[in-house]
Amino acid sequence: MFLLRNLQWHLKKDTLLLKDLDQATVAVHSLKQNELSKLLDFFSQLPLEFELKTQIQVLYKSQLRGFVFGKDCDLCVLHHKAEGRLFLTDRNGFYNDFLASAYKKTQGRVLVIISNVQEDPPEGALVSSEIYELAEHGDQPTIGILGQLGKVVCYKAQPSAYQVDYISKLISSSAFYREPSEYKNLPKSFHPSQSVFNCDLL
Repeated sequence: MFLLRNLQWHLKKDTLLLKDLDQATVAVHSLKQNELSKLLDFFSQLPLEFELKTQIQVLYKSQLRGFVFGKDCDLCVLHHKAEGRLFLTDRNGFYNDFLASAYKKTQGRVLVIISNVQEDPPEGALVSSEIYELAEHGDQPTIGILGQLGKVVCYKAQPSAYQVDYISKLISSSAFYREPSEYKNLPKSFHPSQSVFNCDLL
């Protein structure tokens, strides 16, 4: 038996509950520095009951192939501003290697934010139809699967009240409640190694 200062672990059904934590860490990534600044403002204004620490990183397309995600964070956020045709995941996607590595490292605690889409999603939805059309007809099925798993949020100019509430709850659950990760239908590159058991305590 061991003790961790200011940390208590409890098992409740299939959820790992972390108590006595008063802060969360979000790692935010984008190809555009100005978009990172907007996201920092957005995260700083979220109605959270705990301190939120943000780590930011500007990405470069030349570094994305073979990208290895190594940050320790509660949630990895990838932002993309839609400009022209979208190349997000799978064979021709800019971010496929990044997302696969981040998904494995964080055990599924990943959120893709896509701004400047053509149309906002319907009220009470996270993802617009163009993302699912991209998945079905644009040879990028992985972005559609991530959308179905609740790991994609898209909007035209700014997130809706529903999306803000969802992101706030996602940060909280990612930091303080560790539910089993979902890998069904995702490419094998997103799956953890079969021979290694990852534990945040080790």
